[in-house]
Amino acid sequence: MQYSYTRLKTYENCPKQFYFRYIQGLPVKTNAGMRFGEKLHKLIADSLTSTPDYSLLDISQVQEAQGLVQNALAYIGDRTLVGSEMPVGVDQKFRQKPFEKAYLRGIVDAIVYDPASGIELIDFKTNYAPESKEQLLLYALLSGPQIGVLPEKLTFFSLRFNEATSWDLDIEEVENFRLFLKSRIARIEATKTFEPQPSDECDTCPFVSLCPTAQSLNISEVTDADAALKAFKEAQAHEAAAKNLKKVAKDFVKESGESLEDGGKVFGPVRSEAVSIEDREGLVNALIEAGYDTLEVTNVDSSQLKKIPDYQEKFARWLKIIPRTTYTWSKKQADRKEADEHVTCNSHSTRKTA
Repeated sequence: MQYSYTRLKTYENCPKQFYFRYIQGLPVKTNAGMRFGEKLHKLIADSLTSTPDYSLLDISQVQEAQGLVQNALAYIGDRTLVGSEMPVGVDQKFRQKPFEKAYLRGIVDAIVYDPASGIELIDFKTNYAPESKEQLLLYALLSGPQIGVLPEKLTFFSLRFNEATSWDLDIEEVENFRLFLKSRIARIEATKTFEPQPSDECDTCPFVSLCPTAQSLNISEVTDADAALKAFKEAQAHEAAAKNLKKVAKDFVKESGESLEDGGKVFGPVRSEAVSIEDREGLVNALIEAGYDTLEVTNVDSSQLKKIPDYQEKFARWLKIIPRTTYTWSKKQADRKEADEHVTCNSHSTRKTA
């Protein structure tokens, strides 16, 4: 079995989907958004090394793609390109291995170098939907043996929002993640029964018609217009029932104080804070005094502020912080603690470049 970030993430989301896709090898259809993203990554890579061919896109997509490619090029600037669309892989001991035969593998969008800031590994996102930092840590482990050194910075770059989210890399953090990665793969390989793990993502699963959980709803084949109309009506009934079922289950958890466990996840109260900026000028001045770049914090918002370690203690006087409790699925406490141990970073910055 070979592993990639997508495979590891699929197992985490739903072991049954992992079984259908990677053990049984069932095909997955791509949608228009996925195809556009793949072509866009190729255009960026070609723009960095040669001449891009926009004819691979529909004419209606060319103008948008040109703008997104330009955002990527502007972010890289005049830094030296170490690699673009790099297929990288390692064996079980994390030694370099050809991509086709690698135990762990992936494709790194770009690695750049600047004498002042060092080596930066970049993953381009079409929208602003950054994956877990784990994806970048994995790419750092995969690319390190190939380029001979670990990158100093890891970055998700949103092409549409023209915004970079970056972390400085810590050697201890990488080592902790490497050990965590080995334990996660061992857990997958020890799995005997790949159970379904229903979630809000089930409606986008390509194997929903094969899933035991879905089959328990007695989904029938549609062979004519009457059957199709009946299916629509049943779907509306299921949607209404699903809302009510979620509500009664959530109310039970709220009233009883119990949590619902399913595999590696638990449904229960998740406590967080709603944060608003009461004194923007005072906050910006405090951030600058704390050493943050003036351009980075001029238009700071609450979501960016939450990424700063201990932001509540440091900047509380300029903020309004309201505790709140939501009821949702999350990882079990032990899993969250294990994950926190390998994703703790010493420094994190969010930089808007638009």
